[in-house]
Amino acid sequence: MASAEATLRTAMDTGMDLVQISVHAGACAMCVPVQGQVYSISGQTPGFPVLTPEVRTPLHPWCGHRMLPVSPEILRAEGTYEALQKFSVDPDHAVTDVYDYERVERGTFVGRPKAEAIKVSEQFAESRRKKAA
Repeated sequence: MASAEATLRTAMDTGMDLVQISVHAGACAMCVPVQGQVYSISGQTPGFPVLTPEVRTPLHPWCGHRMLPVSPEILRAEGTYEALQKFSVDPDHAVTDVYDYERVERGTFVGRPKAEAIKVSEQFAESRRKKAA
């Protein structure tokens, strides 16, 4: 929790208003819907949802997701600004892993239907647990 507060404070101190939730395979049903999405800390960046307590990481005690400050200038330079903006406000789609996310960034994929994304992510996590046992 302290690292999340420090991330937000650092972002705001440096004039950055956007943070992105990290992405990893095997995320839980609580995390899948928000991973990869970009949020406005203050609510002042048009087109991005406001970062609310419900989507601030960590989302639960064992949460591996982090908030990462992102620059709109860099997103524009990379050509990912509009795709991430569209993805971040879409309540019906999510990504299950970095490969899904990269396709969203390129604008070639809108994400998986949320229920499918949760199922795929849970199956991956279960297969990891079985391999570890």
